[in-house]
Amino acid sequence: MLTQRDKNILPGGRDYETAMRLLNEPGAVLQWRNTECSGCWHDFQKDDGPQPLASNLDWRIKPKTLRYRVALFTNGNEHWPETTRNDGTATLWESGHLFRKWLTDWTEVEV
Repeated sequence: MLTQRDKNILPGGRDYETAMRLLNEPGAVLQWRNTECSGCWHDFQKDDGPQPLASNLDWRIKPKTLRYRVALFTNGNEHWPETTRNDGTATLWESGHLFRKWLTDWTEVEV
């Protein structure tokens, strides 16, 4: 059964040339995995990457991720959650008098 990440495998599967033609999106990162091993994806590095035409490789565009954390705030009478996506804001919130606790750890989701 294909996972959500596997659905991003490029048309042509092991066809490196097809993969490179599809890399026209700004910030796109090409990834590869060895289909004979664990199946973990690795970012492609031109200098030290795998052999492009190896028959045991799959290629894909790396999925974009969103990282966030949810905090609980209170002013004594009211309680509300807030979401942040960066460490600087998280640190600032922790030192504020309305901050109570983190409702989640840092979470990453594919978008």
